[in-house]
Amino acid sequence: MKNIIPFVALFTASLVAAGPVPRNSSPYGSALRVRTEHVAPPPEHVALAPEQIKAEEERKAAEEKAKADAMEAMHVAEAEAKEKAHQEAAMQKELEHQQQAKEMEAMHQAEEEKKAAEDKAKADAMEAMHVAEAEAKELEHQKQAKEMEAMHQAEEEKKAAEEKAKADAMEAMHQQEAQAKELEHQQQAKEMEAMHQQGSFHFALARKYR
Repeated sequence: MKNIIPFVALFTASLVAAGPVPRNSSPYGSALRVRTEHVAPPPEHVALAPEQIKAEEERKAAEEKAKADAMEAMHVAEAEAKEKAHQEAAMQKELEHQQQAKEMEAMHQAEEEKKAAEDKAKADAMEAMHVAEAEAKELEHQKQAKEMEAMHQAEEEKKAAEEKAKADAMEAMHQQEAQAKELEHQQQAKEMEAMHQQGSFHFALARKYR
């Protein structure tokens, strides 16, 4: 609708510039003759009536006003078109800026996700390494504990064997001593018995020969 205004204004200005349509005073008819800009002006020696002068001035004023209105309408239309083009360009630029911002945000988000995944992978690898180290240390500790336990057990068994050997030797020695004492006691008893028997024989012999 706004683009039609300059054409309407120009059309109106052309009608005003044409002026009023006079009647034909010729006796041969009453046809109307439309005046144009190519109509020759009246001769200078013909004096215009005040009404005609006023009408001419009003016509010129109306023509100038129509031209001014048309020019103003054209300027307004051009300004509106420029403003609309500027708004459309600004809107397009804003849309492009928003699209670029979205793409930048998506790129940043992808980079953050990639970095987070890399950090998680590093953390998982570090955790797995720590777990493996802890398990290896635990196995080494268990191995050392088992070796220490086996060494202590061997020492205890060795000590127990030594103690048993000493006890067995002591027991054997005690048995040998007891056997030796028993043999000595039996020998002494035999000697005492023999001595008693010999004493009794001598006593009996002595009584016999008294």
